Amino acid sequence: TKPKAVLRLVMSRWLPATQCVVDLCADHLPSPTTAQRYRIPRLYSGPLESKEARDMCMCEVDGALSMYVSKMIPIEKDPGRFIAFGRVFSGTVKRGQDLRILGAGTDTSSEMKNDVDTPTTSSASHVPRKKVQGILMMMGGAKQLKLSECPAGNICGLMGIDRELTKAGTLCDSQHVFPFKTMKFSVSPHSPLA
Repeated sequence: TKPKAVLRLVMSRWLPATQCVVDLCADHLPSPTTAQRYRIPRLYSGPLESKEARDMCMCEVDGALSMYVSKMIPIEKDPGRFIAFGRVFSGTVKRGQDLRILGAGTDTSSEMKNDVDTPTTSSASHVPRKKVQGILMMMGGAKQLKLSECPAGNICGLMGIDRELTKAGTLCDSQHVFPFKTMKFSVSPHSPLA
């Protein structure tokens, strides 16, 4: 009927881009266990000698939870609510788990001045906490699979924390975890010249 729709169907059958991109990522990108060893020193703002930082470097599933939320995705069926999309660097995030939310404005300077094992209660007490109401495996488009937990090395969407986190930030279950450095993604529009 519509030429553009027919062309899209023919091209998707002849050159299935989705499977090609997935295969390319699986074949050429390093595993989370390999990549985090050299990426955590650049991404993490806390002391690298701590147990929590070692858990992140080793992508430890049983370690302290640390997750970086990079994007808030609007929920179509519930205007004004968002899914927090991010990557679990260590630990396992579980539905119903109580998390500390370290947003962009979280002040950890007083914790950094003290010993890693004895953070101050004044800076830790103002950090918001929320329970995870739901976990989603987001596979692009409308495909979303509900999960009960998501281990380190995976990306997922969390529901129920959008009132406390507005943009990007760190989620954790230990008061010894420091926020990740703000990650900036350089994206520019590409317009082919005719």
